[in-house]
Amino acid sequence: MGHAIRRTVLRHTGIPVRVLIGGTKTLAKLASVGEKKDPSGNNAMHLGKYTPEQLDRIMESMPTTEIWGIAVGTGKKLAARGFYTVKGLRDSDPKHIRQKFAVVQERTTMELRGVTCIELEEQPRELKDH
Repeated sequence: MGHAIRRTVLRHTGIPVRVLIGGTKTLAKLASVGEKKDPSGNNAMHLGKYTPEQLDRIMESMPTTEIWGIAVGTGKKLAARGFYTVKGLRDSDPKHIRQKFAVVQERTTMELRGVTCIELEEQPRELKDH
């Protein structure tokens, strides 16, 4: 499906795009990192193609700062509390993360588990006002 979407967008707009699919918005962004590291997907990546064990290994190899919304400063704070990898954050207690950081990091933790906390937008924000 991702390759079909790429072809359709290219054909109708002339713009090459990458298609990244995950169970949540954060997991789709994580697919973006994976697609860059594994170009065999040819600009389309679906995290569902990986077994849970493979996904664990991928997340274990990625620092928390690879996650959408985790900047270097927050990554350092997470590391100071023992959360170095995406897998470590995913497997942490979300309530503990919220207490020590913020609701944003709690949502990120839940999204890494496949729980939708950040809704997809039907249309770009700038078009909603018009």
